[in-house]
Amino acid sequence: VIIFSSCIVECGFCKMGGGSSKRPPVTLEEVAKHCTKEDCWVVVDNKVYDVTKYIEKHPGGASCFLRNPGKNITDLFKTMHTTESAQRQLKRLFYADVASSPS
Repeated sequence: VIIFSSCIVECGFCKMGGGSSKRPPVTLEEVAKHCTKEDCWVVVDNKVYDVTKYIEKHPGGASCFLRNPGKNITDLFKTMHTTESAQRQLKRLFYADVASSPS
């Protein structure tokens, strides 16, 4: 799958809102429950992102998210999204931090 990061800027994503969250941290178990096209969360760098509203707008198509819903996609994201623009776009979908695992 090839994702053209430059397309993200042109797809209306900026109009979707986003920002920071004051929500409590979310467990990976909770993230895993959000694994459908109608309710899709992913993890990148220990942060949870609700990508539900963005799935259909993603230049690489919905399948990019639907192959890994409710999972940690850090490596995939970093491999495919090398621009600062992609990083800024991701921040708009931020939901919460990932809860620390008990030691």
